[in-house]
Amino acid sequence: MLGIVEFCEWLAGAAALGVVASYVTQLLKALVPSIKDKSAVIASVCIAALVNVAANLVKPYLGGLPPEVAQMWPVIVWAVSQLWYALIIQKQ
Repeated sequence: MLGIVEFCEWLAGAAALGVVASYVTQLLKALVPSIKDKSAVIASVCIAALVNVAANLVKPYLGGLPPEVAQMWPVIVWAVSQLWYALIIQKQ
């Protein structure tokens, strides 16, 4: 299973930009149905860039995370997957 450190390192990479932008576009369209496609894409690209910058900024601090954070990571992943199902998948 991918841990929080590996996930943050992945978010700091270039490959994550497209994936994050795609997910954010879907989320924006689900939460704000009236949003236009072009606006959703522009917003998602900006958010993906911010996520990438933030991940790069926290990379030096990832080694000092307390063990409690690693223990909570599976719960966070589960909660996000449940929210994603309720907001995106179930509406399709």
